Amino acid sequence: MDKEEALGHLINLRTAGADHPAWQQLESGLLTLLAPTQAVASEYYRGLKNYERQWLRAVAVGRSKTRAILIGRSAARVHGMWVVARTPELVETTLGSNGYKTADNIPKGQAFRKLTVTPEHIMLIDGARVLTPFRTAADIAAHHGFIEGLVAMSWLKYQKMSHARMMRAARALGPIRGIGTVRAAIEASSPRSLSPFEPYAQGLLMEAGIPVQMHVRLPIDAHRYIEPDLLAGPNGEVAVEIDGGVKYDGVTYGGVEETLVKERRRENLLKNMGKPVVRLTPYQLITEPVYCTSTVQEAIAREQRRYGA
Repeated sequence: MDKEEALGHLINLRTAGADHPAWQQLESGLLTLLAPTQAVASEYYRGLKNYERQWLRAVAVGRSKTRAILIGRSAARVHGMWVVARTPELVETTLGSNGYKTADNIPKGQAFRKLTVTPEHIMLIDGARVLTPFRTAADIAAHHGFIEGLVAMSWLKYQKMSHARMMRAARALGPIRGIGTVRAAIEASSPRSLSPFEPYAQGLLMEAGIPVQMHVRLPIDAHRYIEPDLLAGPNGEVAVEIDGGVKYDGVTYGGVEETLVKERRRENLLKNMGKPVVRLTPYQLITEPVYCTSTVQEAIAREQRRYGA
């Protein structure tokens, strides 16, 4: 998706006069109202992927509210951060510590909450006021919990923000609500995660009480190593691999058959090192988290019984 093209599809209803065709198109369903002053062609909007619709809607709401600030997942969407929502995703805004709206006057599909925000934590992107990247990740951890916070913090490290800088930024926030979760998400995040579902799986396993190590490099010989997505268990007994659909799209990682051969070779290498492999998909992680964690727990237990642990 070309973002500039997508933004060009937004219709600013503030400038639409009484005889503008947009009003009739809204009534007929040709336009979709994304925010009180922002609309988009319904056919175009339906053609976007879910994360693209979430981004465009967040920008539309941000543009429609001159004083509001996009926060949480909505700010993350604007920054292009990894987001894996565990609850229905609403457009989140704040007016700071004042101006709190009551539940009965919050538009459908939006969430509004108090949040202490200092000027240095606000920036303007695509015509919307939004939290800075770190303040966004911290807000996600504090409000949406450790797992979503871990995903956001892992993205920051993927973008080369250092652990030390992140910890300094956390200290600068002071004693905000949820600061312990913010610090925990920073500590657990890995700079080598390549997708949001690696830290998401890590968080699920940690939440279930399963020890996890991320991206441990296991030597094959003097010059080569293999790096499973996760090692699970007290002694890293089980390798956990996250299989996203992009691996098998026939484009990103080469042909499907070639990708499958590489995956089998990789799995055999891990098995030869004594590491049984549990393969999980993003869909399973989102829809069947208990199945995912219990499958890993059972694999660890089998290995421990095997070696008399």
